[in-house]
Amino acid sequence: MRIAVAAKPSSSRAIVLGLILLAPGALFLLANSLNELGVGLLYAPVEALISGPHRQQVVNLVSPVVFVGGLAAALLLNILAIA
Repeated sequence: MRIAVAAKPSSSRAIVLGLILLAPGALFLLANSLNELGVGLLYAPVEALISGPHRQQVVNLVSPVVFVGGLAAALLLNILAIA
């Protein structure tokens, strides 16, 4: 299987977009790590998002798409930039 790309993304653009796509996962990991250490500053917005029962279901459905999808898109973008 061969994937053809019309235009090769530039290295600097791929870096910036990759960092933007990685940011939600990295911030969530940082917020959870700091919360375990007793610093709830970054975890307060996350806790506000999942405070209601219906909100928690929505977050559980959306978060894998945002985190895993962002990581996969950043990886693909950077692979295309260096290939």
